Amino acid sequence: MSLIADRRPPRELAVANAAPEVRAAAARVIGADTDDGVARWIAGASAAAARSGGAAGRHPAGA
Repeated sequence: MSLIADRRPPRELAVANAAPEVRAAAARVIGADTDDGVARWIAGASAAAARSGGAAGRHPAGA
């Protein structure tokens, strides 16, 4: 087993077009980088955090 699979953080992501071993080690596979998968995931995570009052939805200065 690889080191990645043995020490997986809870939010480990891989893009859909990553190497098979990277996808296999990931906790979740998101859209391909060629389809803006990372940007879409960040936007979705930020929106969800904002709805729930999480830190990702807050401005660093508190404004």
